[in-house]
Amino acid sequence: MEDKTTTTATTTIFRVIKSKVLLNHIFQFIPIINRQHQQQQFNNIEYTKFKDLSYISISNLRCCHTTDDTNNNNNNNNNNQKSIIEQQQRSFNLFRYKLLNDAQFVVYFRAMPVILRNCKDVKVLQRLYQLYPHYFDLPFDLGSQDTNLVDSKSWVVDNVAASGSVECLVYAIQTIGIEPTTVTLDTASEYGQLSTLDYLTKTYPHLKVDRGVELAATNSHLNVIEYLLNNRPTSESFSSMAILNAARNNNSEKDINLKIATLLFSHLDRCPPPKSGVTGFTDNTVPSRSLDMVKLYYNRLGEDSVTTLAINMASELGYLDIVMYLDQVGAPATADAMDYSAKNGHLNVLRYLHEQRRGSVCTKEILKKAVYGGHSDIVRYLQEESNLSVLQPFEPALKCAALAGSMELVRYLQQTRSETYFQWTGADVINIISEGRDNYESVLIYLFDSGLWEQLISNQSETRVKDYIASVHRRDSVPLFEYIVEKAQLVVDIDPNIPVKVMFRAPFWDHLLVAPPRAGNLHKPHSSSSYSNNKPHCNIKTWLLKRNKHLLNDKHYAYFLQHALVYSLELVEYIWRKCPESFSPKIFDHLDFIGNVGFKNDRVEFLDFLHRNDLFKYIRSYRAMVESAFKHSAIKCIKYLRDHCQLVELIDEPTKLELFNSTATATTSSKSLELFQFCFIHFFGSDKKLIPQLLDQETFNKVIRNGSLEMVHFQLENQLVVQPILTDVALEQHQPTVIDKAAQSTNIELLCYMIARYPNIRPTKLSFEYPIRSVVGCLVQHYPSNYLLKLPFLNYEYYATNILKECIKLKEKKEKELNNNNNNNNNSLYDRFKQKLFNS
Repeated sequence: MEDKTTTTATTTIFRVIKSKVLLNHIFQFIPIINRQHQQQQFNNIEYTKFKDLSYISISNLRCCHTTDDTNNNNNNNNNNQKSIIEQQQRSFNLFRYKLLNDAQFVVYFRAMPVILRNCKDVKVLQRLYQLYPHYFDLPFDLGSQDTNLVDSKSWVVDNVAASGSVECLVYAIQTIGIEPTTVTLDTASEYGQLSTLDYLTKTYPHLKVDRGVELAATNSHLNVIEYLLNNRPTSESFSSMAILNAARNNNSEKDINLKIATLLFSHLDRCPPPKSGVTGFTDNTVPSRSLDMVKLYYNRLGEDSVTTLAINMASELGYLDIVMYLDQVGAPATADAMDYSAKNGHLNVLRYLHEQRRGSVCTKEILKKAVYGGHSDIVRYLQEESNLSVLQPFEPALKCAALAGSMELVRYLQQTRSETYFQWTGADVINIISEGRDNYESVLIYLFDSGLWEQLISNQSETRVKDYIASVHRRDSVPLFEYIVEKAQLVVDIDPNIPVKVMFRAPFWDHLLVAPPRAGNLHKPHSSSSYSNNKPHCNIKTWLLKRNKHLLNDKHYAYFLQHALVYSLELVEYIWRKCPESFSPKIFDHLDFIGNVGFKNDRVEFLDFLHRNDLFKYIRSYRAMVESAFKHSAIKCIKYLRDHCQLVELIDEPTKLELFNSTATATTSSKSLELFQFCFIHFFGSDKKLIPQLLDQETFNKVIRNGSLEMVHFQLENQLVVQPILTDVALEQHQPTVIDKAAQSTNIELLCYMIARYPNIRPTKLSFEYPIRSVVGCLVQHYPSNYLLKLPFLNYEYYATNILKECIKLKEKKEKELNNNNNNNNNSLYDRFKQKLFNS
C-alpha cells in the first residue's frame, strides 16, 4: 500500500514539474528550509495564527516579531527604536484591518499611546475617535505600568506627534480639541519627525523645547538637532546629557553620531557646564565602537574625562584600536581589562595588554573565565605563551570547561595542567547537568568513563544517583539518562509479572510519571538538540515507552496519559498510532485529559487531535467540557469548539446564563473581555432581550472592582447591567456606590470614566478603603472638598483622612497659583469628556 502511494505521489509531481533538473534544484532547498525552521524553534519565536490573536495583543501591536524579538512597546532606547518601530508598523497593518472590518474588535485603552505613535492614516484616527471618544479625554494614570508620555496632560497629541503625520496631528488638535505642549515638541524630536516639529514651531511659536536635543541625540536624529539649533531661539539651551547621549550610541549610524557630537561641541555656548564635571564622558564613547568618537571627546574634554572604565570596557568589547589609543594617551586600567578580554575571547586585545601595555595585570580567575567562555585559543595562549605568575597555583578550571561543554578544553587541561576531578562533589556534577552548555552531555560521559563515576558513587548512597536522575529529568537529556541507567544498573523496564493493581508502584513509573520540563525553565543559551523546541519536552518519556513497547498494553498507555501530564503532541500521537485501544472510554478519561493538557494552557492542537481521530464521541459531558474550557480561559479552544463541533447549540440555557455571569466577573485581564463577548454574541446573539436577567448590582460591582475599563464600558454600552443605586440609597443600605468600587480598583482611568458617566453619584467613605494618593487626588479633583471632609470617617481611619487633607491642600495651592498667574487650563479632560459623553 505504501509503495503504491509513493508511486502515485511521484507521478503527480512529475506531471506538475516535468523538468528533472528543476525538480532536483527544488529538492536542494529542503535541507535549507529545515535548518531555518529549526533555527526559528531554537530562537523561541512562536508564531500565532491570525484568527487566534487576542484583541489585547493586536491593540498593543505585538503581532509581528523582529530578529531582535523586541516586543516591549515602551522600551525606546538608541539600540532598538528603529527596529521596534518597524515591528510595530507591521503589526499596525493588522490592527488597522481589525479596527475597520471587525465589529467585535475591542481597542484597549492602555494600548492607545503605541497605537497613536504608529498611526499615520487620519482615517484610522477618525475611526478611533468615533468608536472611543472617551479614550481621548481620559488621563493616563501615572501609577500604572511604565508607559511613554504618561506624565503629559496632552498625551494624545504627544503620541500623535511621534507618528510623523502632520495630518493626524492637525486632526487631534482641531477636531479632538487637544492643544500641544512642550512635551509634544520633545516627542517629535525624540522620534525624528522633522515635518511635525516644523509645523509645531511655526504654528505655536510660544511653545518651548525642553529636552528635544537630548532625545534626538539619543536616537541619532541629526536633522532634528540641526533644525533645533538653527531655528529655535538661542535662549533654549541643551544639557550635557545631550553630549553624553550622542557618545553612547552604538547603532549602525557611526558617521551620523560623530556629526551629532561634533555639532553639539560647536554649540557649547548653549550648554551649561555639568555640575559634576566631565568625569566619565570619554568612557561613554567606547560602546559607540568609533575611534574617531573617542578621540573627539578626549581632545575636547581632556584627561579628566577618562577613568579606568574606558580601557576595561574597550577590552571587554574587543575594540583593539580604541584600547591602543587609550593606552597611548595614558588612560588608567585595572585587572578587569585582561580578565574580560580573555572571558569574551578577544585574543588580539589580550596579547596587546599583556605584551605591549606597561603595568597590565590580571587576576587568578583569568584562566577560568577563558575556559568558561570556551575560548581554546585564549586558554592555549595563557598556558603556553603568557608566563603569567597567577596561573602557577592549582586552579580548578576543569569544572568551567565541563560547564562550557568543550571536550577540546577538558582534554587539553587534563594533559597540560594535570587537572583532575579529585576535589569534585556530587553538587558539581548536578551543576554541570543543570547549567551545562553545548556538548556538556558528551563531556560529562567522558569524565564519568575516566573515573569520575567511581570516585563519586563508591562512597555515596543511592540518594546521590537519584539526585543525578532528577537533574537529568529536568534537562530531559536522553544520553545522560541512558548512561546513568546503565552505569547504576537502574530498573527502568516494566515487569510484566507484577499484578495490575500494584504495577504503577514499580520503578519504571517513577521515571515515566515525573513532571515534564517546561519551556520557561530551559536555559536559552543551550544549543543541545533537547532544547530545539520552546514547548515542554518528553524525550526521556518517549525513550522509556519505546524501550518497553513490547511489554506495554492499553492500560499502561492510558494510565500514562492520565497521570504524566504529557504536553508533547508528538508523544500522544505516537501512543495513538501504537495502541489506539488505550483511548477507549473504559480505561481513559478524555475530558480529564483535555482539561489538563489542552485547556490549562490553551493548547488547541490537543483538541484538534481528539477531533481528527473521532474521539469526541467519548466525552462523557459536553457541558462539562465547555465549562472546563471557560474555567481555564482557553479562548482558542472555545473558538475551536464553536467552529468545528457546533457545541454552542448543545449547551442548555441555564449553562449559558451561568457562563455569561461567571465570565462577566473573570479576572484574567488579557482574556476576560473576549470570553464575555463570546458568551454575549454566541449565546444570545448580541441581543440583551434574549438574556433572562441582566447583571445585578453586586455582580457589576465585582466587574468594576476588577479594574477593567474595557469590560465595564462594554457592559454599559450594551446595557447589560441594572441601573446603579444612588448615593443616598447606598448610604441607607450601607452599600458601596459604583464610584466607591471604581476607587477601590485603583484604576484612575476607570475612576474618571465612572465619575463622568454617573455625575449624580458621589463617593462614600468606602472609596477611601485603599487610600492610594493618586486615587484620593482624583476624587479631590472632581468633588467638593467640604463634601469629602464631612464623610463619617472613624478615628482609626486617620491615615485616609490625612491623605485626603494633604490632597485638598495641594489642590487649593494649585488653584491659588493658577489664579495668581491668570493661567486657567482650558483643556480640562474631565469637562470635555463629560460634555461629549452626555451630549451624544
